[in-house]
Amino acid sequence: MRPSTLSKSGNVRRVRSVLKDKPAFESIEIISDSDTVSDQNDCTSPENSHIEDDLNLEELMKQKELLEAKLVSYLTDKKEDQSLGRKHEVSKKEHSKKQQETSKKTRSSEVKKKHNLQKESCEGNSKKKQKVLDSRDHCHSEKKYNEIKEKDVHIITKKYGHNLKDIESSASVRKERSSKTRSKTHTNLSRNHDRASPTSYSRSNRDKHRHSPRRSRERREKHSIEKRRTSFATVGTSSDELNMSIDSDDEAEREEQIIEKRRKQREQLLKRLGENNNVENKANEKSLINNTPEQNVQSAQTVLKDKVEDNLPGTSNEVSSVKEKEKTQHWDMFADHDNVNSVGTPTAGQNIKKSVPENPSLTDNWDDAEGYYRVRIGEVLDNRYSVYGYTGQGVFSNVVRARDQSRQNSDVAIKIIRNNEIMQKTGLKELEILKKLNDADPDDKYHCLRLFRNFYHKHHLCMVLEPLSMNLREVLKKYGKNSGIHINAVRSYTQQILLALKLLKKSEIVHADIKPDNILVNESKVQLKLCDFGSAAHVSDNNSTSYLVSRYYRAPEIILGLPYDYGVDMWSTACTIYELATGQILFDGKTNNEMLKYFMDLKGKISRKILRKGKFKEQHFDADFKFLYQEYDHITERDKIIVINDIKPTRDLQAELAPTNQRLAPEDAKKYSQLKDVLDRMLIIDTTKRASINLCLNHPFIQERYKK
Repeated sequence: MRPSTLSKSGNVRRVRSVLKDKPAFESIEIISDSDTVSDQNDCTSPENSHIEDDLNLEELMKQKELLEAKLVSYLTDKKEDQSLGRKHEVSKKEHSKKQQETSKKTRSSEVKKKHNLQKESCEGNSKKKQKVLDSRDHCHSEKKYNEIKEKDVHIITKKYGHNLKDIESSASVRKERSSKTRSKTHTNLSRNHDRASPTSYSRSNRDKHRHSPRRSRERREKHSIEKRRTSFATVGTSSDELNMSIDSDDEAEREEQIIEKRRKQREQLLKRLGENNNVENKANEKSLINNTPEQNVQSAQTVLKDKVEDNLPGTSNEVSSVKEKEKTQHWDMFADHDNVNSVGTPTAGQNIKKSVPENPSLTDNWDDAEGYYRVRIGEVLDNRYSVYGYTGQGVFSNVVRARDQSRQNSDVAIKIIRNNEIMQKTGLKELEILKKLNDADPDDKYHCLRLFRNFYHKHHLCMVLEPLSMNLREVLKKYGKNSGIHINAVRSYTQQILLALKLLKKSEIVHADIKPDNILVNESKVQLKLCDFGSAAHVSDNNSTSYLVSRYYRAPEIILGLPYDYGVDMWSTACTIYELATGQILFDGKTNNEMLKYFMDLKGKISRKILRKGKFKEQHFDADFKFLYQEYDHITERDKIIVINDIKPTRDLQAELAPTNQRLAPEDAKKYSQLKDVLDRMLIIDTTKRASINLCLNHPFIQERYKK
């Protein structure tokens, strides 16, 4: 027998024993031991061993299949258990979510219930409070009613000499008696009715009751009772009637007081408007005096035409028309229609049909917040000037371009002063100065602006001036930006400005605001005119202020507080001429202190003789007359003071007017040197040594003509 067969047979036996002992789903372990091989050597024949081996293999295969099936079933059961566990967890989570939602809902419902309970409690408390208040009011009203009743009783006792209680008791006794008599008569009538027929009863009883004394007595008693009842009712309601009558009397008195107040207010307004009309009439008279005779004749003709049209036979009665005219002379606050025919400009009443009615008290319709007039293109001012353009706006006024319809649509410039007390005063002052200058220069030779006439429009003073094109600053921007205009143009403009200064000195007027912005040229740019006399004043009006002229053109005497005269305008003219020649500002200081520093950079230190007289010297100099230069420190971002003992001139006018890098013609170089000499004389700090107007006009720069 072979050893392999023996080992197989031993293994089979072992497997069988193991399968019997162990459960079906456990794995089979095939054990082979070396010790068992010796015990299995007593197998007799090889054929039996082969048969047994075949049988054992078949059994093993069957057992293997069974085990595999059991394993598959076990694995499937395990998967199902896992899926069931997952489903159970998911269901648990859903259940917990539902519980949370239900708990939230319950909480919200509880909160709502609490809120509703609080509301109900508050409403209950408010109702209780209202009831308490109503009961208090009721008690109070009852008390008042009792007090009124007692007063009425007192009044009745005074009148009739009886107590109200006695009267009421007697009335009640009489009521009881009358009720008893009524019941007795009713029973008797019912008995008679049962006995007799209705027809016989009606006739017989009527006759009896008519003539019976008992029936007449009962009627009298009823009549007296009714009278007393009505008297008591009137007594009970007397207090209410008294209160009603008192209230009605009070209301009537109040209405009368209100009507009287309104009447008084109306009368006061009419008086005020009458005064305003008187003022306007005076202004009209002044304007008529200022106007030419031809203009006055034209205005009179227009007024006569309007009067003739009003008196035409189209009207019903002349008396009614006169009354209407008298009514329309004053503006009525309580009238149905606004009447503003006589309010506005001095000539506003001339063309009533053309003008649109406007309320003069509503000045916001035509003024802005700062008092400037809101100009509308196409508007007709003073029934004469149709506006077609807007020139500009200044501190005191705004200027418009218009056409004069009464003078063949000739162009004019209208200066409209701001509707402000201060501006009105300055406007009137400027008007007087312009009239004075025009009277001093009837032939228009000295280059000052011409005034044609003036009028009032919507409470604005308006001045009709000659039309001009642009100012010198606009000329510089257009023809000489950053380089200046030609030297010949500078000479011509300088001569014209000096002639205007001569006229100002002749009229004893200081302009006090000469700069390129206030000098206008005509359309050909050949002729200029000095304008804007809002800051101008008489020489004697010497107000010591350090901010009189525009800062870049301000003279040193104004900054130091020295007395000034015509030299202020000479200094400003020199600064303007320099700007025309170079296109640059001569002194562009940001403060008065810096302006003094720039003056001394050009002209050297200011002498102590001048500084001693200055009112504002302590702001810029110390006790030893050392200059206190105020400079801004960019590191500390604060102003610091630098004491400067000695300042020497560092600027060269000749180099600034005619730079060395420019190749100039000999004639141009000569003119620039002459201009430098004129400016040096005009820019002397000491006013007593500063060049006069005649000296400048006779200077070679002006007298010698430019040769090309």
